[in-house]
Amino acid sequence: PNPTRRPTDFGSRPPTPNPTRRPSITRPPTPNPTKRPTMVPVVDECSIDVTIDCVEIGGIGRDCYRLPTQSLECNRDIRSLSFTYIAGSCSQSANTQSDSCVEVGGVPTGISRITCKNDQDEDVFNDIVNVDQTFTIPAFEPLSDHLTCEIASLDRQKRQTVRIDTSGNEDIYLKDIYGGLQLESCNNKNCLVPVEYTYTIENTHTRPMTVTLLERTTFSRRELNGESTGGTETNNLIDLVEDKILEPGQSTEAKEESVVDLCVTGEYETKVVVKADPPVGLPCEATDEYEILTVAKECRVNVDITCEDLDGRDCNDIETYLNCHEGNVINRIGELTFTYLGGTCDQSSNSQNDECEDLNGGPPRNRRMRIICHSGDANDDMTVLFFNDIVPVGETFIVNNNPVGRPLPRDLICEIIDPVDNEKRQCVTIATRGEDEGLYLKDVLGSLRVEGCDSNNCYVPIIYTYTLENVGQTPMEITEYELSRDGSTENLLDKIDDKNLEVGETRILQDEEVIDTCVENEFLTTISVEADPPEGVPCTGVDEYIVETDLKKDCRVDVDIICEDQDEKNCNDIPVPSFNCNINGCADALSFSYTGKPCDDNSQDESCEQIADGIFISTYIECFDEVNMPLFQDTVTLGDVVDLQETTSRSGNNVRCELFASRRGAKFQEVQINRCEDLSLKNEYGGLSLESCDEKKCIVPIEYTYKIQNIGGVPMEITEIMRILDGQSPTDLIGIVEDTNLAVGETTTASETSDIDICVQGEYKTEVRVKADPPDGSVCNGEDSYEIVISVDPTRPPTPEPTPPATPMPTPRPTPRPTP
Repeated sequence: PNPTRRPTDFGSRPPTPNPTRRPSITRPPTPNPTKRPTMVPVVDECSIDVTIDCVEIGGIGRDCYRLPTQSLECNRDIRSLSFTYIAGSCSQSANTQSDSCVEVGGVPTGISRITCKNDQDEDVFNDIVNVDQTFTIPAFEPLSDHLTCEIASLDRQKRQTVRIDTSGNEDIYLKDIYGGLQLESCNNKNCLVPVEYTYTIENTHTRPMTVTLLERTTFSRRELNGESTGGTETNNLIDLVEDKILEPGQSTEAKEESVVDLCVTGEYETKVVVKADPPVGLPCEATDEYEILTVAKECRVNVDITCEDLDGRDCNDIETYLNCHEGNVINRIGELTFTYLGGTCDQSSNSQNDECEDLNGGPPRNRRMRIICHSGDANDDMTVLFFNDIVPVGETFIVNNNPVGRPLPRDLICEIIDPVDNEKRQCVTIATRGEDEGLYLKDVLGSLRVEGCDSNNCYVPIIYTYTLENVGQTPMEITEYELSRDGSTENLLDKIDDKNLEVGETRILQDEEVIDTCVENEFLTTISVEADPPEGVPCTGVDEYIVETDLKKDCRVDVDIICEDQDEKNCNDIPVPSFNCNINGCADALSFSYTGKPCDDNSQDESCEQIADGIFISTYIECFDEVNMPLFQDTVTLGDVVDLQETTSRSGNNVRCELFASRRGAKFQEVQINRCEDLSLKNEYGGLSLESCDEKKCIVPIEYTYKIQNIGGVPMEITEIMRILDGQSPTDLIGIVEDTNLAVGETTTASETSDIDICVQGEYKTEVRVKADPPDGSVCNGEDSYEIVISVDPTRPPTPEPTPPATPMPTPRPTPRPTP
């Protein structure tokens, strides 16, 4: 749908950041409606009166001062949404959803192209929109669970992407701001109500007069999120007056439209001054005023949870390398952190040549033990002692070479000794050099489990930040504030000093935890808040944050197949043309494919003469119009296109094509083609099959793009990319991938071009399988498939299946270098 321009609101628009506040004015309270006609003293020669009326356009036509305050909450069954494009960055977002606004290539400013898609990647809106212009996304059925809108420049350079949850799982309110978009309506609930002002002018004198001036001055002021916007504007509306010459007792009108925003607290004051001239004597004037007051007092509280580590990284961006030697330039470890588990050497799990020996039955699992870690024989004077202490089961301890600060020895020996009888229960040797044997976090060596090596640690301190914000239109008091995590609940209400929030105010709390990033896990944190306004219904706010730990050291490669035509249309969205070539009369431009068929193998026998039998893989073809002007002369092979020159009005109705065994060989077939009658795509004329007529085409060029991305946690080398078409033998495309080495997160592509026949019903399946090698560890594989399904109207004229395949093998083309 095309966007509709928002009705002029006296030169102002919905609230934007950093508005210029109008100097406050003090005026006495005025009852509704506030209509106070004021007349200047009437002179003998002239007397005039003016009144202002304002009514809602549409609806039940209520007077403007009776318009109800609009509730902001949208229901769960959303069928249509309207937005005002306000431009601006993601930082101005104001909504209660998990904000997913991303700046891609700069901040949207002026006129832009806005494209909104549903979960099926289908366009539900795509048009050019001006700033302050509204556009609507209609739907006869409820919208999909998510709406993704992209704001781009006119040359289609992306600027911003916003994602809105329309499933009902997250609240959505009128006046919510998502980056450069502000929500104005959902279903039949609308903030912006169109109204019509009528200015009635009456000649109250006994003489005629001429209206010379109708001056309208408006003052508007609106408040949203603690910000005030508005202004004053004056215009001469004399051109809107229907009759400017009024006889005694006669009246005339002027009308104009505006909008009233029912979702904000606002004031709209309109004053008109009218002047008139009598035939003789002094002019006269009259004034009137009209005021609309909107009061919005909805309570809304927004809760936002963020989580970072001590270095300021988002908790879901924390990377822990299981390999202790990853990124270690000198390949030597200076510090190790262990958890004492108790238990025997049988529980060991590591990639080292396990040197673990149990003595005297091994360490028990329920008693604390003395742990001594050193560089050699404990009785040798040259032995360096790195740790010596009693450690309970489940407690962590650190082994390092401080205060010297040197690396730990190549072989670190840890002995587990019973503090009661001083008997040795276990001896473990740990190789700390990467060139010797690998050491990984979570390795279990006897009764010791590795939790950290140098700065790479499984247990990471994180800080949760809980932000409460009054995003409503009225002050509020926080009455409930609850934290839930890992099945336990904590009341945080007493931890905030001031529970009363004015509009726009925030309260912030922080909470520190330690998580284990070396095991795949989820840590769910939920904050629930309830607030009471001075009057009206209480409101609630909820937010969740899930910390997902990912080991990020596995090799993972992703491949995605994209298929588009020359207009960048998805291959499954290419429309099948109408087969009738004579809808608009004679067809002027024709093209055929050479099939090599004899005359008796097709449905156009009357127009085909078979002169000699045989199968001709290659043939020389000449085509002429009725005046023997050549339209095509060339040698073709099976599947080649015979593209005739465009005919003219002097060409006649028929085209004659002669097929020869070679350029100087004997003619074996002649066909006659009437381009003005019964011409249909896929008609066969001997060895020629009609593939296009004028703008209608069966053979469409397409391009396959294979997007390969390193989504794992290690660099990789792409070693194989096999493409399989419709179950045929695989073809290795590794040669068309320009750079096969991908760092973490990098992407590269390979592309092929092909042709597809959209006039023949069928399914074409393409599979791609990718193999990648990491620097260490096992290879990984990725695969994807893409199926083109062509559905042809069964009512079209039946045609036999083509003998040769109409689609040649894809042709590779160069691809750009990988981009991160």
